[in-house]
Amino acid sequence: MNPIIRIASYVFIALTASAHVLACPAESNKLEINAPHGVALLNPSFKHYLSNICERLPPLPGPPGSTQIGNCAELIAAIASGVDINERKERKEFGAYSMCIASAVVGTGAGASASRFDLHQAGKQIAAYLDLASVRSSLAPQRPATHYFLSNFQFKSIHVDPYSVKLATDHFRYNFDVLAAGDFRHSGSRELLVRFTDRAIGGSYDSATILILSWPLEQDVIEATDAIDYLRDAKAPTPHADGARPLRQ
Repeated sequence: MNPIIRIASYVFIALTASAHVLACPAESNKLEINAPHGVALLNPSFKHYLSNICERLPPLPGPPGSTQIGNCAELIAAIASGVDINERKERKEFGAYSMCIASAVVGTGAGASASRFDLHQAGKQIAAYLDLASVRSSLAPQRPATHYFLSNFQFKSIHVDPYSVKLATDHFRYNFDVLAAGDFRHSGSRELLVRFTDRAIGGSYDSATILILSWPLEQDVIEATDAIDYLRDAKAPTPHADGARPLRQ
């Protein structure tokens, strides 16, 4: 199977398990998806999303003549085929598609035992060791080459729990929400799948990015990979679930 089609369809079929088309409002389909063995789903909202996926999403407009995107499968296919979606990422509608990207990454995951991540203190570790030079955000538009961390900034409020970090300044809110843990890039080490939101207070800027956080045993800092970059380069495994069905277009 063509790897582009394989990645796109993998979002909406069984992730090494089974997928079932269920009744869904607005004449769309709904799928229930199970994560691969060894991948831990850590966020209740993400678990709910995976068990109640509907294909209908707001259209994601692009430049004139560009590939049309109106559901998750079309987005993943566009990413895998190298379509430039940077302009669409800046649109508010893109936030509704971020969980599509997370679902696609989960589908490539596997279990891993080696890790510096403590799932009971993931939020605390992100707050202390995440190298922000690897994250595109309004905190550092220039993305300097040197390492720097959340502790290098002054925040009006900071809230850290095992699976999230929530911060605010007078003008922005930043949330890091851990969605899942597993070996997503097949590095042999446990990684975290994180949804990072960067929102202007009282403004129009509203960004949602899915990140894969890696922290190898020999490395002092946590580094982030944009999941879109990963999916663009990855070759998702061919699914082998019995009775799995892709979404009807």
